[in-house]
Amino acid sequence: TYICKANKGYHLGRIRTDNPDLFVFKCKHNECYYRVDCMKKDDGFHIINQTYHTCPHPIIISTHLIEGVVRKLGFQSCLNNQYMAKVNNELGLQPDVIPKLRIRRIFNRVFRVNRCERLRTWGKLPSFIDIIIRSGGNGLIHKNENNKIDFVGMVPNYAFTFMRSTLFFPVVQMDTRFQRGISKGNLYVIVTMTGNRTILPIAAAWARSEAEVYTTMLLELFREQLSVIKSCHTDDSFKLITSVERHGIVNLLCTWHISNRCPNKEEFIALVKSTTSTEYAAKKRDIKKNNPNLDDYLNANSKWTKISRFENDAPRDQNIASTAVEAFNALIVKHHLKNKEPLDVLLAVYEIGFATIMNIYSQEGILTDAASEWLSYAMLVAQNLTVVQSSIFTAKYTVTKDGCSETKCTVTLLPDKLPSCSCKFLNDTGMPCIHILAVACKYNYNWSSWIHQRYFVSTYKDVFGAINYPDFDQIIEINDDIPEGITSLKQRQKRI
Repeated sequence: TYICKANKGYHLGRIRTDNPDLFVFKCKHNECYYRVDCMKKDDGFHIINQTYHTCPHPIIISTHLIEGVVRKLGFQSCLNNQYMAKVNNELGLQPDVIPKLRIRRIFNRVFRVNRCERLRTWGKLPSFIDIIIRSGGNGLIHKNENNKIDFVGMVPNYAFTFMRSTLFFPVVQMDTRFQRGISKGNLYVIVTMTGNRTILPIAAAWARSEAEVYTTMLLELFREQLSVIKSCHTDDSFKLITSVERHGIVNLLCTWHISNRCPNKEEFIALVKSTTSTEYAAKKRDIKKNNPNLDDYLNANSKWTKISRFENDAPRDQNIASTAVEAFNALIVKHHLKNKEPLDVLLAVYEIGFATIMNIYSQEGILTDAASEWLSYAMLVAQNLTVVQSSIFTAKYTVTKDGCSETKCTVTLLPDKLPSCSCKFLNDTGMPCIHILAVACKYNYNWSSWIHQRYFVSTYKDVFGAINYPDFDQIIEINDDIPEGITSLKQRQKRI
């Protein structure tokens, strides 16, 4: 409190130190040498060193002036760094002179973005879900025994269209993240990958907490399309896994989450990065022999069978096996949605997914941009591999790099079937691997027929030619429903 009062009009910033008991602040003005050091003692933090300001006189801007600038700039859906810089610029100041929290509070007061307004958005959820259902999607609002909302979820119309077509590769990833709106809770998101290696959200929900009952509610919104999902990546939370497996979906573990919790991160990452079944088998043998802690961790709850494409035949999709849903969570943060109410978040999720589909729809090539880039690389590599056909079983080919046994992969080409390779890349992604391409190039096979339909732009044009963006302007307040567990919007802050 003393530091704040003594430095009114100056903009201080904290300097990070290695000592958790030492707080250091300095003036953010480029030509100022002001600094104050505070050391933690039994009765709180005490100032142990303080210098003088060498910058110009403090800049004191009245709240009335800031309110005028905020009204002039108008309502903004996102208060990002560019907006904060505009406010400072309108007042003739350098960026970051006025604290962002002060601007945000004044903005909320001017445009009445307050607790009551946030609560009113919950009464608009029935209207939103009705629009989702009428457009061809599905949705649900669930209330608990106190008649308060504890779950609201949706599966968009584009998701059903995608899953009913040949575009869908039957692998998804599910995760939850904490939200900081009027009612805290968790945001559920289920994503899959497009043929352009972009993330497509196919279901989203707000729930009071991460629980098996809410996971089940979300999965059952897929109705009959739930049966086309063959594999679902999650972290090791049983609140997700139990419901996934009960619906007959193979559970696979997200390698990023496991790598952050296992006893030996480096050795585990090396294991799951194995490119051939031989390499994987050798690394697994070494772990079982020399690393009992990691082996015990992976033995628990059958983790061994859920971490690698060499353990079972369930499709994994390498593009989604680690951090796809984490990348989507980062997108939620980027668009400043972590502290918004479910209506705003679900609208943004729909917009992100629809834009992802339209981005591929507007491409002009035969294959998606990502698929074309991959094949340009893979064909160069394939032409430099050595292919040897078996003299006994002529449908079997051994592919190596310069005859090295450590790089060996076995390709099998059976009539009227997709080829198989021991690297399992085709099984994982729907795209021929470099080994299959090497065989196809040498023996003149038509490898384009082995590419999954999700990589062809024409398929997107055929499937999504008639889809329309819903009219969300029809969203209106229907009732006065409120969520379970309403809390304050104020965030706890560390104070001296």
